[in-house]
Amino acid sequence: MRIPPERLQRPFIISSIIFSGTLIGLLAWAVSTVHGGGPMWKQPGQPINGSVGWSMVFGMTSILGSWGGGTLGQSDWTRYANRPLAPTLSQMFAAPLMIIVTSTIGIVVTSCASQIVGEVIWNPIVLVGRLQDFYGNSPRGMDSDIFYGGNGLD
Repeated sequence: MRIPPERLQRPFIISSIIFSGTLIGLLAWAVSTVHGGGPMWKQPGQPINGSVGWSMVFGMTSILGSWGGGTLGQSDWTRYANRPLAPTLSQMFAAPLMIIVTSTIGIVVTSCASQIVGEVIWNPIVLVGRLQDFYGNSPRGMDSDIFYGGNGLD
């Protein structure tokens, strides 16, 4: 609380670079392990309760819900802008693009991991724990006996 927000820019840039590297690494690992996007990309879409309209409303509220935290704190960060229109680019272009990219990567990694561990796990923390258990806590993420020994991914 004693650090003013304008001094947090460098730590946020560093953490976003590390986060981006983690996302790309997980995506590359998952796609190369199962040789594709996983089983979810082959399933046909099914509407919620048989209604396409409710499925669209559910999708929109899911996206708006993920924006909630960022939008509530946006005014705290925009007051430190150099120009009045400086936050416009991030709010109009960067935020929607990053939400789409991270969501898509999350879906692909979950789909690929479901083929590896046998169940769909959406929580990334639980998924990483299950992958560690699956690969026998190997620091490389894959033990050669398990990886090459008949798990259906050869």
